Amino acid sequence: MKTNTFVATFLALLTGSLSANATGKEPEFLKYYPTCDYDVLDTTVVSVMSYVRGDKISDAAHKEMMAEARDDLFYEALDVDAQGVAVLRTKFQQTSYDRGMLRVTAQLLSECKDGSEYVDGDLTPFTPDGFKQFGMNVIRARQTISAPAFDASDDKTPPLPQNTEISIGQGMYGIKPGDKQEKVEALFGTPSFTFRQDEHWTMLAYGRSHWITLKDGIVAEARFGSAFFGNELTNFFFFDDRFDYRKWSINGIGKGESYSGKQQMSFRQGDITLTLIGETYLVNDQKDVEREATGFVLRNEKVMASLPEFTWQENNEAVAFLDDFTNRDDNGESLDISALPGEKIGWTNRRFGKGYVLINPWTLVEVIGRNVSKVNVSPDFIQNKYTQTHHWRFAQFFKGQSKNDALSAVGEDSFVMNDVIEVEAPDYLYKVFMSEINGKEQVYSMEMRIF
Repeated sequence: MKTNTFVATFLALLTGSLSANATGKEPEFLKYYPTCDYDVLDTTVVSVMSYVRGDKISDAAHKEMMAEARDDLFYEALDVDAQGVAVLRTKFQQTSYDRGMLRVTAQLLSECKDGSEYVDGDLTPFTPDGFKQFGMNVIRARQTISAPAFDASDDKTPPLPQNTEISIGQGMYGIKPGDKQEKVEALFGTPSFTFRQDEHWTMLAYGRSHWITLKDGIVAEARFGSAFFGNELTNFFFFDDRFDYRKWSINGIGKGESYSGKQQMSFRQGDITLTLIGETYLVNDQKDVEREATGFVLRNEKVMASLPEFTWQENNEAVAFLDDFTNRDDNGESLDISALPGEKIGWTNRRFGKGYVLINPWTLVEVIGRNVSKVNVSPDFIQNKYTQTHHWRFAQFFKGQSKNDALSAVGEDSFVMNDVIEVEAPDYLYKVFMSEINGKEQVYSMEMRIF
């Protein structure tokens, strides 16, 4: 295309119309796709080199390199009589000690077929300055996802009641079994994480350790610590210092304090029980036993007895979809979260446009706006007893694959360090992690970042 660009530029100099296409209009760089009917005349890539040290570039260097890239894209737009230029993605690579290259991919759009002017529609993936925008849906939804998962409203974080004593009568900070979900949200605000097992059962997390289980919108259980989800998942939740710094107590025993007696202490009033949970440690050269208060469960036993067993499909459809997606010729576009197969059973709140969606109990997706930016796959998102039946396969790797087999499948585009295999392609990067299971090193989890 550079040869044609030279011809177009030479003719433009002769005619005095260097900055206008054949229609007499100057190509424009877009923040929004036009709403009219138009053609994508070409998808092109330009590369810009600069003196940069390190694998990241400063805002000033990025701005300078994007300005040079826009010059190249401008002339390519002139070459095909394009009216609009939409930046699809940018990628920076360090090529030597003090040199770096910025690759910019863009679509060249025709004018409106009906002759009208451009009217702003959907956001383009990147601004003309090369910064990612929120809200683009390139791969259209094949499934729907509940609207609250993408609620852009500000989090509600009302101050909590001062009373930190947990009891059957007072509940957990004013919330107890039998209360409605509306009261929970009025008193506690926006949940850090929402999980819907089915149409009847919902779990709300506040901070990383406080959980409320509801059946048909009525509180059935409030607890500190989840019986289903593991720390590897809750570590992704956004911190809520109202809850995560909270020092609760039960019957005079505070969180983290030592106590004597049974490891679990229970109190009951009708169908409502309150159980203090503790961990046991050996102290004084392992001669004495010490118990430390680590959690509690306040629940309606009768209602919680009807909680169904967790059952999920064994094979990970989301990972299979990503494997197919990365092998497509058109995989350079952004990936909309709703294109991923799965029930989309849980989601976090949002911070600065970023959040996480749980596709299935083993797959957590990072989203910016609605675009997938990272996928984490781990059996440790849920408690161990649910992990044995989970299977996934991506490229030449799969869960349970022996370390030797995985290493023999490594290609030239891979990097291996310790128990991690890293594979990079122009539009994505993924890592495969190995772990020792029953005395044998094997493939266990993975993560994938989409550029």
